[in-house]
Amino acid sequence: MGTGVMMAMMAGSTIMGISGDIFEGEADAQQAEWNAAMSEYEGKYAQQKAAVEEGMLRQDVERTVGTATAAAGASGFATGSISSQAAIDEIVKSGEIDAALIRHEGDIGKWRGKVSSDMYNIKADASRTAGKFNAATTMLSGVSQIASYRKYGGPFEKKTI
Repeated sequence: MGTGVMMAMMAGSTIMGISGDIFEGEADAQQAEWNAAMSEYEGKYAQQKAAVEEGMLRQDVERTVGTATAAAGASGFATGSISSQAAIDEIVKSGEIDAALIRHEGDIGKWRGKVSSDMYNIKADASRTAGKFNAATTMLSGVSQIASYRKYGGPFEKKTI
């Protein structure tokens, strides 16, 4: 095979390698960006889910307080008495603690989603940069091979000294 053909093949191979490196970096970046978007969505969903659960818990507490008040009144127990009010206050207090824990869990879920999203966005930037560095390395290697081939000839050619 002639020197020109070999050099053209080396150049083509180098160009393909450069394109592949850039494509791979971009593909990795796009996957990381997708993961970032999903992580952020999951964080928002966790907070929304917690808000719904908190609302449902508050409704349950209100029903429980209403039932306890009605039961106390039906039994002839004075609903405003200290022991009756203490029981109702304890139900409300326990419900508020549970609601706060649910809300806190939702806030943590949102924070986790945001942190995970930020990490994936960093990975996306790094993947793009790595793809470009790999492409530059491939280009330098290809140019070096072409220059070496041009200077010293192919592996089967004899050079006279």
